[in-house]
Amino acid sequence: MADSDSKTSPGTSTSRAGCARSGLLALGGVFIVVYMVLRIWTGGSDDGDDHRPDNTVTTEPHVTTTLAVEQDAVAPTCPDEDGSSPRTLRFTDVPPLCIDPEATYVAIVKTNRGDFEITLDPAHARKGVNSFVFLARYHYFDGIAFTRVLRDYLAQTGDPVRGDVAGGGDAGYLLPEEPPKERPFYGEGSVALANQSPTQNSTGSEFFVITGSGPQVDQLPPLYTRIGTITAGQNVIDAIDATARANDDIGAPTELTVIESIEIEQH
Repeated sequence: MADSDSKTSPGTSTSRAGCARSGLLALGGVFIVVYMVLRIWTGGSDDGDDHRPDNTVTTEPHVTTTLAVEQDAVAPTCPDEDGSSPRTLRFTDVPPLCIDPEATYVAIVKTNRGDFEITLDPAHARKGVNSFVFLARYHYFDGIAFTRVLRDYLAQTGDPVRGDVAGGGDAGYLLPEEPPKERPFYGEGSVALANQSPTQNSTGSEFFVITGSGPQVDQLPPLYTRIGTITAGQNVIDAIDATARANDDIGAPTELTVIESIEIEQH
């Protein structure tokens, strides 16, 4: 075979350089195919994220209405039941028991898209419900947004300090998990507390609403404290779900849904 003495016509690709380029293009095509197969296998996530509420760290920036500066931590005392306690974002320890475990509590969540209600379940999640009521009465959730929304799956919020949905929230304390024991663990309309890891004692202030009934919901393991159920305002939950990006695996919504306040009623 000829080397440098080979002659080619203009526009042909029989030279060694042309063959090398063709080889590189073919190799690049193989890499693309392998990459796409891996994306499908992991659900579209580079790190294998299975979209569980504890796996929420992303590199995509999130628009947030949260505070930029953390407050100094204060010792936890039960807030005023009428909602008159000042807004507080950091505590030095877990809250004392501030609810009546035998009573029924309803959280009225007011957002810029309308209101929805959560009927809380202290009988099955006393510590989780107590923490949620404690934080709500300290206006902890006021002004923050649902920063993670996955279509027909979940909408997550609850961290007013960082706002980056890094998992769990940061009120200055963590709780042990009180996971459900019977199926379905988390049906459509369930409200549960996110956590920072599958290990125990990592539940914080973030919470999520199950917005659909797809296979991801069925596969969600019982690792999260279910504190209640949506009992009014399903149209608002649907509107929040509609802000999810199509075929998205990150969760940054197209528009923010901001919690204006959460009022707690005892019945």
